[in-house]
Amino acid sequence: MKLKKRPIFLEITKNSFFAIILILTIYTVSQLVVFWIFIDKHEIDLVKSRYQEIINLSNSINIEFSEKGFIEYLERLDYNENDEYIRIYSPNELYYQSPSEVWQYINFDYANQNIHIKSKSFDFEIYKLITGPIQINNSEYTLQIVLENEMFGDFIDNSLPILIVSIILGLILSGIGAMYVSKKFIYKIRKLIETMNEIKANGLNKRAEISEVNDEIDKLNTVFNSMMDEIQHGFDEQTRFVSDASHELKTPLTAL
Repeated sequence: MKLKKRPIFLEITKNSFFAIILILTIYTVSQLVVFWIFIDKHEIDLVKSRYQEIINLSNSINIEFSEKGFIEYLERLDYNENDEYIRIYSPNELYYQSPSEVWQYINFDYANQNIHIKSKSFDFEIYKLITGPIQINNSEYTLQIVLENEMFGDFIDNSLPILIVSIILGLILSGIGAMYVSKKFIYKIRKLIETMNEIKANGLNKRAEISEVNDEIDKLNTVFNSMMDEIQHGFDEQTRFVSDASHELKTPLTAL
């Protein structure tokens, strides 16, 4: 069973609509990717800065303040930074840990002398984790700092409704525009068909209309008119030849 072909108007509208959807999708995804790259770099800088700040303070214990003051500083960070969590530990001791359920998803990782930064995802949230060595009172520990990726989440939460409305509105307007353009395209083709039918019925004097736009249909009409001019010229030449031949034959017959 052969599938019924759609009218060309519907085909043009459908193809234009899907092309616009593809463009909008690529544009939206590109925006999200660029924003994500920016946020990711920004959060890496933040977690590195916090790591270095804690390292510098740990090196100042017993010089500028006591170990108790260092613990109080970590507690103030927990109080002031709701999206940041700190853990300091060694194989034999859990020196400090921010109160949070996030630690049940993060293993103890002994950093030695290397600093590692990685992304973690759990409970539909994305976190940036840095793990590195820290020395407190000449004892070696491992420092872990977890930073929740709130900026990207806030961006999605705040922008998603606007983004969805913009996409829907863009699709509607683009669909209307595609229908308008395709209708104009089909209108010119129909005018050319009408011209052909009129030539077929009334003779070779009719020509296709050519607008000032000079688009592809106008170029087609120009070629069509040129072709019709050549056909009419050939037809006129043939008519003239037949007329002259008939006149030449009549002259001797009249003399006889």
